[in-house]
Amino acid sequence: MQDILAIVQRAFATLGFAEWLAVGSAFAACFSFLLNRGTVKRQERLALESLRAARDTDLIAWASEVIERLADAQMMCRDMDDGLIPESELLTRRSESRTRISALLDRGRVFFPNVVDQQEKGKAAAFQGKRQKALNAIYAAYRSVSDVTRPGGPTPREAVLAIVEHRRDFVSEVFLHVDPRRRRDIISQLDT
Repeated sequence: MQDILAIVQRAFATLGFAEWLAVGSAFAACFSFLLNRGTVKRQERLALESLRAARDTDLIAWASEVIERLADAQMMCRDMDDGLIPESELLTRRSESRTRISALLDRGRVFFPNVVDQQEKGKAAAFQGKRQKALNAIYAAYRSVSDVTRPGGPTPREAVLAIVEHRRDFVSEVFLHVDPRRRRDIISQLDT
């Protein structure tokens, strides 16, 4: 060990100003590289979180609209049960509710695409495979609205209870995808 120290001391003793400047520059370059590497990694993480935040913002906006429409459908069924909707308006209101929920279901395919094991011939790309749980919840609510008061369908009161359950399932699935706790933690980490 002492031999190595002696060799290093002799090597440094023979260095001139230019060599010392080169060694110092090399150390500064290494330090700068390490510092820059950390900054780049932080910027990459920020860019990824920005993409996630943009997607989450769009998903939350769509989910909010779904929640409102399911609440409207629930209110419509409750009003049916209470006799507050005249028979002449019943079909029109049910049709409007179904149409809005159906449109939201199709828009949701962008956020929750079907899980495809293999290509299915004769089906459009967005409709191949198995629907995800969030869309299943919307579809089940759509069926409740479609079938209410039809022969063999649910009563308005049963439809209300079913829609409440489907809405809870939907909110839970969106919650898992957005993960508000993760967002809160990331924001606090990036804030420091």
